Amino acid sequence: MMYTAITGKGAYCNGKKITANVIHEVSQALVMSEGGNGRDESIMRNHSSNLHEILTHSRGLRAYGSTAIDLCKLASGQGEVYVQYDLHCWDMAAGVVLVREAGATVMDPTGSELDLMGRRVLVATSESLAREISAMLSHISNGRD
Repeated sequence: MMYTAITGKGAYCNGKKITANVIHEVSQALVMSEGGNGRDESIMRNHSSNLHEILTHSRGLRAYGSTAIDLCKLASGQGEVYVQYDLHCWDMAAGVVLVREAGATVMDPTGSELDLMGRRVLVATSESLAREISAMLSHISNGRD
């Protein structure tokens, strides 16, 4: 499968337009996340706690092995939330364009504007869902707050 997107021109999979689901409630959302490469104990503990909180309120949790795959799945309607800490900009930059063009909301997990150098991201299929997820999360400083 080849996913493509250009800002202002839509998101596509194998040349066919794709769109994210429109889900507004955590209870209906399939959430995706990864373990990440970093092994900072405080970040790992915080992320595990956050995933537990989300899992108790959502439809389920998936980890497909990479940020790129997770964001492609979200953009094509195969999940509704992606949250991750300890990322690098190259892990998410292209996927952010894809999910935005597919209609998803992208922000920092704290609810503020996404900073690609901030090493964390929250993507959801609606702003209300993103805000609901953000309110559930405990946030650890990334040194840029």
